[in-house]
Amino acid sequence: MKVDMSPAAVTLRIRRVSQLRNLCLRLGKAGAEARRKGQLPPLTPSTSTAGTDPRSDGTRPDSD
Repeated sequence: MKVDMSPAAVTLRIRRVSQLRNLCLRLGKAGAEARRKGQLPPLTPSTSTAGTDPRSDGTRPDSD
């Protein structure tokens, strides 16, 4: 499968990434505000590192 590298396609992908970034930033701000207002529990070390690999050697679990 070949990736469309036309200027219009690249521009569309850049815009979509920008929209996703803005959404993530807004969600982060909303979560922080909700925590300040007491609407959400505070982050704990186990929830603030969700999705990170606890291995110290940096390998991924599926690379065994």
